[in-house]
Amino acid sequence: IWDLPYFPHSHEKIDANAVTKTVGGSGANTASWLAKLGHKVILVGAVGDDEDSRWIVQKIKNQGIKTDLITHTRSHTVNHAISLISNDSKRIIRQRNLDLTKLNWNDTKLKKMLNGTLLDL
Repeated sequence: IWDLPYFPHSHEKIDANAVTKTVGGSGANTASWLAKLGHKVILVGAVGDDEDSRWIVQKIKNQGIKTDLITHTRSHTVNHAISLISNDSKRIIRQRNLDLTKLNWNDTKLKKMLNGTLLDL
């Protein structure tokens, strides 16, 4: 997340007020909210087998979320998004690397989810 004083014009260089690296995405966000509300949460999904992916999984663990069912795959890296924020306006630039529809869902041990009470897809 880049906090900007204003959005630059074409070819203009400006300094950011602040830059923050954080975990996001609907699955991670929902898991975080549920954990903060006191629920036992286990996140099921897939990430790459790279430094960014390990950082993300550690950040999720630090929130008290179980990560046993997160699969690491060497064939992909995690998706990235850069949020540019200025006052009440936001622009997002995305890079999509991981297509969950092409994963082998048997690798995520989905059978362990049978004891869950909420499934967010």
